[in-house]
Amino acid sequence: ALRDSTATVESIPLIVASILSKKLAINSEAIVFDVKTGSGAFMKTESSALELARLLVEVSEMYGKKARAVITDMNQPLGTYAGNYLEVEESAKSLQGNPPEDVLEVVSELAGNIAELSGRDYKESKEEARKIILEGKAYERFEKWLRHLGGNLEKNFKPNTVEVLSPESGWVKAINCEILGYLVVELGGGRKKKEDKIDPAVGFAIFKKVGDFVEKKEPLGVIYYTKGEPEYFVKRFLSAFEFSSEVVEPLKLVKKFVGGSNEKDSR
Repeated sequence: ALRDSTATVESIPLIVASILSKKLAINSEAIVFDVKTGSGAFMKTESSALELARLLVEVSEMYGKKARAVITDMNQPLGTYAGNYLEVEESAKSLQGNPPEDVLEVVSELAGNIAELSGRDYKESKEEARKIILEGKAYERFEKWLRHLGGNLEKNFKPNTVEVLSPESGWVKAINCEILGYLVVELGGGRKKKEDKIDPAVGFAIFKKVGDFVEKKEPLGVIYYTKGEPEYFVKRFLSAFEFSSEVVEPLKLVKKFVGGSNEKDSR
C-alpha cells in the first residue's frame, strides 16, 4: 500500500527485495520468475524487464538457488478478466479445465521451466502441465489448499455491469494496458492513496485481443462497477484500443529466457 501511494512500485531494487524475501524465506531450491514487459507491466520496456530479470536471477544464485526468468508480454491483458475477485474466479475456472489459451501458454511455460531446473524434461513437463490443467486435476489441489487456509469458495459480490461495444470494424492494432489498469483503480479496484479500501468486486472482461477482427457494435468487453458513471467507464475502456483496417499479427507471448549468463529468445 505504501509503495502504491509513493510511486515506488516500479523500483527494481524494491521489486527484487520484495520478491526474493518471500522466495528465500520458504527456502525454495529452484525459482522461475515471470517478468512482464509492456504497457501493462511495471517494466514498460524490454530492456528494463531484462535488467530486472538478470538481477532476480543473479541474487537468487548468490543464495545458492537455481533460477531462471521468463520475460512475457503484457501489452494487453492476460486472460479475459481484470480486477481482484474476477481474476481469482478466472484462475479457479482455469484450474477446473477452462483456461484462456494465453493463460494456459504462460502457466505451462513456467511449469516446464521449473521442472527443467529440477532435473526433468522441459517439453514433457510443459505438456504434462497443460494436460493436468485441462483435465481439471489442478483444481482439486487448489480447493484443498483453500479450505486448509480457511478460504471461502462462495461468491459474495453482485456488481453492476455495462457492455462495451466496438465503435468501428477492423483489426485490433493495440491495447494500452496502462489505461485499463488505471480504469480498475478508478472503479475502486486499486488505491490512489494508502488509506483507500479496495473494492474486490469491480473490474472488466475483455473479449478481443491484438490481431483479432471486430465488427462495429460487436462487444469488446464488459465493465463491472459498484458506483460511478458507467458512460465514463466505457469511454475510458475504449480509449485503450487502437484499430486498423489492415490485418494485424497477434502478439508473441513469450519473449526471452534469462538464466545466469544464458539468454535466448526461444526454446
